[in-house]
Amino acid sequence: MYVKVESERLRFIALNQTKLRAENYIHLQDAIRNDADLNPNNLGQMVILPSSFVNSPRYLHEYTQDAFTYVRNYGRPDLFITMTCNPAWPEITTELMPGQNSTDRHDLTARVFKIKVQKLVALLTKGKIFGDVKCFMYSIEWQKRGLPHVHLLLWLMEKLRPNQIDEVISAEIPNPETDRKLYDTVTKNMIHDTQTNDKGYPLYRRRAPEDGAARLFKTRGHEVLVDNRWIVPYSPLLSKIFNCHINVEFCNTVQAIKYICKYINKGSDQAIFNIRQQGNVNVDPRDEVQTFRAGRYVSSNEAAWRILGLPLHERYPAVTHLAVHLPNGERIYFTENNFRERMAAPPKTTLTAFFLLCQNDAFAKTLLYVDVPRYYTWNVSLKEWKRRLQGTPVDGWPGVKAGDTLGRIYTVHVSNFECYCLRMLLNVIQGPTNFLDLKTVDGQELETFRQACEKLGLLEDDNHWDATMEEAVLCRSPSQIRELFALLITTCGLSNPLQLWDKYKTALSEDILHRFERMNQVNDDLCLNEALTLIEDKIITISGKKLSDFGMPTPQRRGELSTDLIKELSYNTALLDAQVSETEPRLLPEQKKFMTKYHNELSLVKAAFFLDAPGGTAVASSGIAATLLSGGRTAHSVFKLPLNLASEETPMCNISKSSARGALLQQCKLIVWDECTMSHKRAIEALDRCLQDIQSNRKLMGGVVVLLAGILDRLYLLSRGTAADEISACLKHHICGPKLKSFILPLTCEFNYSTMSSQEHMLKTPRNW
Repeated sequence: MYVKVESERLRFIALNQTKLRAENYIHLQDAIRNDADLNPNNLGQMVILPSSFVNSPRYLHEYTQDAFTYVRNYGRPDLFITMTCNPAWPEITTELMPGQNSTDRHDLTARVFKIKVQKLVALLTKGKIFGDVKCFMYSIEWQKRGLPHVHLLLWLMEKLRPNQIDEVISAEIPNPETDRKLYDTVTKNMIHDTQTNDKGYPLYRRRAPEDGAARLFKTRGHEVLVDNRWIVPYSPLLSKIFNCHINVEFCNTVQAIKYICKYINKGSDQAIFNIRQQGNVNVDPRDEVQTFRAGRYVSSNEAAWRILGLPLHERYPAVTHLAVHLPNGERIYFTENNFRERMAAPPKTTLTAFFLLCQNDAFAKTLLYVDVPRYYTWNVSLKEWKRRLQGTPVDGWPGVKAGDTLGRIYTVHVSNFECYCLRMLLNVIQGPTNFLDLKTVDGQELETFRQACEKLGLLEDDNHWDATMEEAVLCRSPSQIRELFALLITTCGLSNPLQLWDKYKTALSEDILHRFERMNQVNDDLCLNEALTLIEDKIITISGKKLSDFGMPTPQRRGELSTDLIKELSYNTALLDAQVSETEPRLLPEQKKFMTKYHNELSLVKAAFFLDAPGGTAVASSGIAATLLSGGRTAHSVFKLPLNLASEETPMCNISKSSARGALLQQCKLIVWDECTMSHKRAIEALDRCLQDIQSNRKLMGGVVVLLAGILDRLYLLSRGTAADEISACLKHHICGPKLKSFILPLTCEFNYSTMSSQEHMLKTPRNW
């Protein structure tokens, strides 16, 4: 029942998001100004499974980041507590009908466990059994057998001292004579074959068996000698109260904090799958619900818990999420009908409202952006900050009250370096009234946020990389220096690459300048522009980014074409025609037959062909083999295939319609894939899906003419795979489908030995390799 409920919620999101799209305000504004007749379906990206959907990846990521907010404000957590539901609790057993057990009443176990969790939280926070509590957070999860358990992190006002640990946590079998109730609880619930982690948890006191810390227990008809090494750390007080498995660990080091904060927010077991309708000719709009749907194991008890509406997470204090964006970079949501109206008035965000607050509130001028939620509440309907009405009065500021709420500025990836620098400035500058205030240092208004960070000393200098470039200038060629500079920009996190460019731009363009001088066309601007273009080409190859992404000037390209497209259009067609005219008469009869029979089909019929050449040598699909072809590249490089095709059921090429590679494939008329039989068949399937998506065409290979060549009888070698795995990975069954036209060359046609030199003949003969 609950699976149906969740499926309908996902379906609602999918149906209602196909029209709603999102884009940065400045991008939408520019698009509308540049094209009055634009199609809004080509703007933005689909808004998919949002963080408001419980247990979605974004939802869990936000809770994980909130846990790190507690760590930043209060340090490491003190205790990590895990409590598991006990089906033998009297609250459960007394409510069962005759003949029933706990597995028949998941609604009952869910309600009882929720009450137990509330009791545990009350003992920790109000009862203060371990001391005053700063904050806590917990999440509910389920075992495969269905019983729920809770993971709870606890921050204490006073940290536990080493001499207090043994008073709070025990890892020994209790004495049955002095405390029979605790002994029964521990021996029934806390025995486990476990080991300690010297990086995450302390070594608890475990006395040796010869000191009396060993007991004989009967398990499945066999007697087993159990000593203190088998005991899971527990709190004697909590174990006696709850009579269940309740593990209490002391977090004594920061090395395990990242793991713990992620572990309690990992969510349910999931698997990724993609559902497509084969009959639909047009490609469905790209959105997360369709391309990334979580298929997960749902136990009966979890279903009952969710139907009852019981919470999965709880925390204290609350964490307010704060937006961060560049000027006119607000995320704006629009539909096909209202995108012009939304462009006319940019939306208010917590950041722009903070600027407005600092203009009108003297106390706000003394605050950092992240500290605002402690003294102000965010009014969602009015989109503005309001002073708190409850809390602790702030000395010297009448009417200002402080609460416990924490603020968290959304994280920004370093690849978006300008926004990354803006976020750093928001963490150090108090009370800015606008974006210009953040770029003003010592009365000087700077052009970028990066420059402001440099002026304030927030970025490391590039002295080490400066010395590297200086050394390279002395002993390397200009092309090698450009390659080094591209590597430094993409992988070394330069704080000011523009400064290095200004210093070494002469050395970076020295060979280009000499070429211009020989042609009597000396032009410094053109020379530097070509150097920037070559550097950007290397950066695109390395990281898929452009120079502008790193604060560098953007080179002016011929016709504003992408690097991939320029490369494909730069071939000398006259030379290629001459090569065809020279080679065509030397074709063998079967080869001429193939050219004659399929030349018209290759140019007129949008179909895929397979050329079976059993006389070949079946070289590997590697980069070295690709160099044997003029302009050849590996399929993994061109189509951006996943590295491990065997591990993915439906692999996808990492190419979007709006990318440069996507634009190239949209204009592509013919793809020749040699030695395709030495690749996993899922590589062909991934290319088929990619071309259908990019071409918006459900035909085979998206209607693009694809010529596949190879040896059909060769098996794809799968690492550590069985014979059945290798046969399954082979292309033979896949490419012999009815939609693929095949042609077989005789054994003698793979190489035309009569036209080869003796050296070529030797190289082409496999037995001489």
